[in-house]
Amino acid sequence: MKLSIKLTSMAVIIAGVLFFAGCEKQSPTAPDNLNYRYDSPSEIAGAVSSDENNNPNPENGYRWPTIASHTYTYNYSLKGYDGGKIQFGENNRSKFELEDLALALPAGPSMSPKMKDVTITMQIDYDTTAKELLFEFGPHGCQFDPRAHLMMDYKVLGVEVPVLFYIDENGNRIEMQPNQINTNKKWLIIRLDHFSRYAVAVSR
Repeated sequence: MKLSIKLTSMAVIIAGVLFFAGCEKQSPTAPDNLNYRYDSPSEIAGAVSSDENNNPNPENGYRWPTIASHTYTYNYSLKGYDGGKIQFGENNRSKFELEDLALALPAGPSMSPKMKDVTITMQIDYDTTAKELLFEFGPHGCQFDPRAHLMMDYKVLGVEVPVLFYIDENGNRIEMQPNQINTNKKWLIIRLDHFSRYAVAVSR
């Protein structure tokens, strides 16, 4: 009986010691030592970018500018480019998508008649003063038939319906209507037959 009481007392003391040790700040189970802590607002928001040199923007948790690219392969048997898409990620769902044989490169001395593989780059920047997203592409002069699909995620603007602009070579802004818009998920789609610059803004 006495042995049983001693064993029970020792078990209670050991359990108490383990409990308090587990709650101390330096314990591996303490919140300050968890492995999934974040260092910047962009990481907390899950910002996605293929450009590792981008700096986090603490105002909205994204990295600006954010850049992504895709290399389109020339298919010699079909005598044209394979399709494919440029996509950012879960936090920024913007994407550019081409069908097979849709891409035509601009003529020029830098373009070979045999058409080598080409990398298309998509860049999104956020103008905090004008409250607008700017979409740019390269190389310039590319054309698409059938038309390319461009999805623009605008949820960072915080509006239900934004204003969409086409920006011409002289910097003039021409208001245009998207082919499709989802005001709940905050994205819009346009179909384009060549590269240009576009702006998605809070207001005109």
